[in-house]
Amino acid sequence: MRRLKKIIAMASMAVLTTGLVLTGCGQKVDPPEVTAEAFYDLYVLGDTTKIENMGVEKSEYENVRETEKTSMKNATRNNIIKGGFTISDEQLNKIADAELGALKKLAPKIETSSTTDDKATVKIATTYADITPVDTKAFNDAMTEIKAMQLTNESEARKKLLDLYVNKLVDGLNAIQPSSDTKEKSFAFKKQKFNVGGKAKDVWVPEDMTVFGTDLGKMITGQNA
Repeated sequence: MRRLKKIIAMASMAVLTTGLVLTGCGQKVDPPEVTAEAFYDLYVLGDTTKIENMGVEKSEYENVRETEKTSMKNATRNNIIKGGFTISDEQLNKIADAELGALKKLAPKIETSSTTDDKATVKIATTYADITPVDTKAFNDAMTEIKAMQLTNESEARKKLLDLYVNKLVDGLNAIQPSSDTKEKSFAFKKQKFNVGGKAKDVWVPEDMTVFGTDLGKMITGQNA
């Protein structure tokens, strides 16, 4: 039942670089760190406030956010299925909500360290949520309780084990505290033109969206990007 360390699957960020639609008529170029903060909030927290303020149409970011949430739940479901268990949507939602709560406690620091006319370097330093030990403890504690019950019906025992594991995992995630240290990495950004009210507007975006998303996902779960 040991789940792999949670990595936010953010390859779907590419949607924003290929199909981004912006609204409004202003031509002000937001600084690179503003774009980075907007992407962080959208993919890590599901918060659309900053991406909306950039002028991205709701149809664009709502689709990406929902796709991301579905991917996260499917990853959890698949890991549990590999252990021979069946998890309900209600249990999946409980875990997903608890994971999101843990990530909301993180304290990212995002700043532009260098910039030219069309290139920039954005440095991200963030605390992280080490989910693996919480997950391991939840399962081991659930196993200990199940053994003490001495249940003779295997089907009943497995169902009870899953229930205990999910509840203990949620409790552990709700109580988790961010790390005292941080993970840090610099990312290359570039200017890319998008249509804004019929006019071209420059927007700072990561040079490689997939790398940006994958590495950020590693950082917030305590892995080396």
